Amino acid sequence: MSEWSTIDRNDYADLAALYHRTRPSCPIELVDRLVSHAGVHAGDAVAEIGAGTGLFTRLLSGRGLAITALEPVPEMRAQAEMLADVTWKAGTFERTELPDASQRWVVSCQAFQWADRASALPELRRILCPGAWFTTLWYAYDASREPVLQRTFQLLRERIPSYAYVDRTTRARRLSSRLLSALPDGAQRTLGRLAPLRNGRGPQLQHSGDFGKLVYHEARITTPVDREGYLDLWRSRNRLRTLGRGGAFDAFLAAVAEDLERHRVDVVDVPYVFSAWSARSRS
Repeated sequence: MSEWSTIDRNDYADLAALYHRTRPSCPIELVDRLVSHAGVHAGDAVAEIGAGTGLFTRLLSGRGLAITALEPVPEMRAQAEMLADVTWKAGTFERTELPDASQRWVVSCQAFQWADRASALPELRRILCPGAWFTTLWYAYDASREPVLQRTFQLLRERIPSYAYVDRTTRARRLSSRLLSALPDGAQRTLGRLAPLRNGRGPQLQHSGDFGKLVYHEARITTPVDREGYLDLWRSRNRLRTLGRGGAFDAFLAAVAEDLERHRVDVVDVPYVFSAWSARSRS
């Protein structure tokens, strides 16, 4: 079930510049590992879907790859740097308009959660070469490492309880991902049907039968931002803005600003965990 049922993707049109300015860049060592794992080389066709403003795209550029960046919101595409090895188009996960078996790797950063997986997974399999990889990666605040974040999430629970945030950075969750990644395909599929894992981002890639073996990668970074930059990080979160319509979102931001002032916080060292699941397309 796609989260687009409750959130209008076109809302990102108004947030494009803010999104581009505030969101973190994926650690280059993680990008290097993912490129190596995908086994792509100069001249290979690679598609990034949900490319947004090109924050991840630019980290793929310069490797000799033939990159197609798909992003449905024109205002997001307009923020992207124009690069010689990147072709921008208006496709989606469900309808890429790319030829059959044309891509040696497909990747998505901070976007696959919006896809209708029932339609997207077969479409991804269609455009991938047999046995090639699809990678979905995302980042999350590592709140356990930063008291400011801990207080902010408490305010979030109070002001916008419908957000129902799930912390995917816990040691137990990350350990279970690494253990699952180490298992063979068949064992992964068996465990992925169990209730504790069934809705995990990795096992979800296997539900349709279009993908087999899963591999997990992760990396951590810390990005310092000033007080206004910290508030902008929260302003750029479209789902929060949607769920907080009617004044709750503005009240949440005001409470965060008051907290920063009360604790005399001028710079927040924002810790992130970047996580990635890669799934091999079935032949």
